[in-house]
Amino acid sequence: MSIQVFIAFADRDNTLFEELVNHLQQLERDETINIWHRNSILPGEEREIVLRNRLGLAEIIILLISASFMASEYYDEIGIEQLLERHRRNEIQIIPVILRPVDWENSELSRLKVLPTKRGPVTTWENKDEALQNVTEELRKIIEVRILSKDKEQLEQEIKFANVELALIESKAALLNNQGLAAMFKAVKAGKYLQAMNKPDKNQQLEVTKILQQLNYSTLDKNLLEDHKSDVISASFSNDGKLVTASRDKTAKVWDITGQLLFTLNGHTDSVWMANFSNDSKIITASRDKTAKVWDMTGQLLFTLTHESDVTCASFSPDGSAIITASRDKTAKVWDMTGQLLFTLTHKSDVICANFSPDSTTIVTASIDNTAKIWKNNGRDLVAILNHKADVTCANFSPDSSMIITASRDKMAKVWNNTGRLLFTLLGHQGDIWSASFSPDNSKIVTTSMDKTAKIWNSTGQILFTLSGHQSDVWSASFSPDGSKIVTASMDDTAWVWDVYGNLLSRLKGHSGDVTSASFSPDSSIVATTSRDNTVRMWDLQNSPLITLTGHSDYVRSACFSPDGKIIVTASRDNTAKVWGANGEHVATLEGHSKDVVNASFSPDGKKIVTASSDCTAKVWGIQGEHLATLEGHTEDVVNASFSPDGTKIVTASSDCTARVWDIQGELLATFEDNNNGHNDSIRSASFNHHGDRIVTASWDNTAKVWDIEGNFLFTLIGHDNSVKCASFSPGSENVVTASGDNTAKIWNAEGELLTTLEGHSSSLTSAYYNNGNTMIVTASWDKTAKVWDTQGKLLFTLPSHPSSLASATFSPDSSKIVTTSDDNLARVWNHVNSFNKTLVELLEISYAKLNDYLSTNPNVREEDLEVSGSYKLENNS
Repeated sequence: MSIQVFIAFADRDNTLFEELVNHLQQLERDETINIWHRNSILPGEEREIVLRNRLGLAEIIILLISASFMASEYYDEIGIEQLLERHRRNEIQIIPVILRPVDWENSELSRLKVLPTKRGPVTTWENKDEALQNVTEELRKIIEVRILSKDKEQLEQEIKFANVELALIESKAALLNNQGLAAMFKAVKAGKYLQAMNKPDKNQQLEVTKILQQLNYSTLDKNLLEDHKSDVISASFSNDGKLVTASRDKTAKVWDITGQLLFTLNGHTDSVWMANFSNDSKIITASRDKTAKVWDMTGQLLFTLTHESDVTCASFSPDGSAIITASRDKTAKVWDMTGQLLFTLTHKSDVICANFSPDSTTIVTASIDNTAKIWKNNGRDLVAILNHKADVTCANFSPDSSMIITASRDKMAKVWNNTGRLLFTLLGHQGDIWSASFSPDNSKIVTTSMDKTAKIWNSTGQILFTLSGHQSDVWSASFSPDGSKIVTASMDDTAWVWDVYGNLLSRLKGHSGDVTSASFSPDSSIVATTSRDNTVRMWDLQNSPLITLTGHSDYVRSACFSPDGKIIVTASRDNTAKVWGANGEHVATLEGHSKDVVNASFSPDGKKIVTASSDCTAKVWGIQGEHLATLEGHTEDVVNASFSPDGTKIVTASSDCTARVWDIQGELLATFEDNNNGHNDSIRSASFNHHGDRIVTASWDNTAKVWDIEGNFLFTLIGHDNSVKCASFSPGSENVVTASGDNTAKIWNAEGELLTTLEGHSSSLTSAYYNNGNTMIVTASWDKTAKVWDTQGKLLFTLPSHPSSLASATFSPDSSKIVTTSDDNLARVWNHVNSFNKTLVELLEISYAKLNDYLSTNPNVREEDLEVSGSYKLENNS
């Protein structure tokens, strides 16, 4: 390993310089040093540039000091003050060698150690060779220390590089296992190691930035609670946001909303099945040890309630006056708030659950004797017996106390009034029903089943939506307190969050065992899930960054936002288009095409939609799904249709090699086919410019063409090596962007000249569109990615990889969202798109903020791991 040495000297001292270099020859032969000086400048080289570069490369700078050197222009030319500043920062080492007597002690060099080390300047020694030998020996010592330091620095750099690689591998492995918090933690560690390196590896920086972007976008995990030693069976929130969990480890635990363990309820001698809060913050636990226990909010035991067998459930009355417990001893018992037994309710077999009505006047009990029973809250009056053909698995009141729902292993749920009259039966599940409950406003019911589904019903028993996708039994489902969402818990190790229109919002993946329960926080922003993997996970649903539009039964070919950004329309191979609210709720289905709907787009006022179909037609619709007009005349598939800026015309593109312009009533105005200059293969897209006086078409003939509104050919955009799938104008200019099967997009000016090529996709592009501000372009590709570029062609960021090939990607009007479609039958709305355009430093700050609860409350985080939590005041060199 050679040290780069720069020697500076005056012309008068050239002889002494050459003698010193002769003394240093052995060091140079050993490749210990590599000497450079101004005599090394070659003919034709620019002196100033070469000097600056060599000074930048130098690690040791030797100044041969004499009056001639101090007075020379060269002294100023090499920039002594800048060199001394670099010396102070330990970037270089400056070594003055005093050749001749000179007043150097009063110069800026006075604080530096000088050579020779004794007997003054070189020329004052009786033997100059002895003086230069002394200089050489001291330089050798300095250089050896420097080399050792450099070796150590390189070793440290290699260790840090390896640490980054290991952390990245661990992060990617955790991500593959859906362990979002662990993946983010490891990625932050990788970023920390990178920032500690003198010269961070650019590829590693890119990898860490990429994975942090993905994790910050996709990770809903808020915390991981790992204090239980066995299966966690249930969790419930208090009104003020505390969480109580029950476990087979014979304990219940109380946590605050950040996941900090407040206290453990010890005292049961067997599994704790469930735990609930009272309205005034007491806690009750039910256990296999034949007892229920009541505790205060400091964890002190107040009293114990006993049965002859397992206590299956226990809860407080809403008015706080009583407690009910259910047991496998065939009874439910009601107790006062001091633990005194008030009365006993009996069944012929195990009582699975028992609940008070919200108004505290009535009780319902459910048993594996195939019945549920309604009782007055006095213990004497049995109001009704509710019959099923198999075990009753649950019984719950409606929020207004007027109805009761029962679920059974007979594959039915039944809704009764509070006097026991059957109102209706919910038929549709193909397996045992495990749970059933009402929405907060009484208007909906959700049921879960062994058939791997949950179902949403209206208040008259009509099925609204089936929540499909879980790979095993769905244990339970509950509405959020605000009534806007449902969470389902399944034996497939996941919980899923849905809106009440049946649209999947989030898959909560990360548990490695059955998810036994899932519950919402009082403000509906957090879900707590419990699992047989001994853990509790908390998930943050607030401002969910990704919304999935589920409902199409085949490939989703395109999607776009309405002009106000509040509605989305999707087109699918299932012969329909669907209209959605921007938050994912289904609004309408456009049914009428007899083949694939390839494309759909809004009119400028947002009140109409045009669809293009393989049935050779385009259709115009109102946004509620009403059919307004059909555009007929193409002889092959219509693959694209869009409105003019004033909303009075529509242009269509077809596999019949023509584009056509129509009025919105369906009258043909012009056909774009020029025998000499027209396309000679399928036209894949056609769109207007922002003035409405030009149209650009894209074709499988490897070209795009620009036409005037009358159908007259203007010019051809030639440059792609494969089919052009999409062409569109920029909103504020006549520039055009094209997307091609040659894996590139290209930007062209108003005269058809190529401005730049967007290169980075690894497979065919399917679409390319500008945002409304004309500052960005989004491209979609078969390589499963969407990429965002600036209008000069610089890649800004890539969305996380999709599971399937992309058919399209477009911006929302305000550019804050992107909607993508793919051949996995889904459309995805990506919110907060600007979060991808973050530097590594910014991502580390954001990630640490997200990890704060996890780092501060997870008992498995080691003390040295907490060092990652330092504030990131770092140079932005990413």
